[in-house]
Amino acid sequence: MRPMLWVLLSLWAGLLPGRFHAGYRHVDGVDLWYPSQTDGASMHFRDYLGTDAPDLEKFLHERGISRDGVVSFVDAHVYATRDAIAAKGRFPLVLIAQGNGQDAADQAVLAEFLASHGYVVASVPSPMKKHPMTGEPQIGAFAEEQESALERAR
Repeated sequence: MRPMLWVLLSLWAGLLPGRFHAGYRHVDGVDLWYPSQTDGASMHFRDYLGTDAPDLEKFLHERGISRDGVVSFVDAHVYATRDAIAAKGRFPLVLIAQGNGQDAADQAVLAEFLASHGYVVASVPSPMKKHPMTGEPQIGAFAEEQESALERAR
C-alpha cells in the first residue's frame, strides 16, 4: 500500500515524486533503488536502518527528541517498496558513494527521489561502517575500497 502523500512529504521535505513507483532491493551488500511499474512490500525508514535502528533511536532521544517523535520518524513509511516489479526499459545508473560511516539510510530519500524520476540508484556503505578510520594515511585505502565496491555495484 502506498504511503499517503502527506506522510511522504514529511520525509521528502516537499520534494514531489516522478512518474514511477520506486522499488528497493538489498543484494550482496549493495542497496538498489529502481523505477518500478508496481508497488512491492511496504517499507518504513527503520528498514533502511537495519540493526542501527536502536542506536539512532537512543542518540535522538538523548538529544531531547521525545520517544514518540523518535518512533514516529523511524517508523515512517518510505516511498520505495521492497521487491517491486521493475519498470520496463533502460534507465541511467547513479552510483552513490556514502561518506564517513554512512549507509543506505543516509541517502535513501535522494535514492527514492531519483528512482521515481527514472534512474537506477546503487549505493554501498562507507568502508568506515566495517572499520573506523584511525588516521589520515588510511584515506587512500578507504577510497580504493569504496571505488572497488561501487565497481561491483555497477
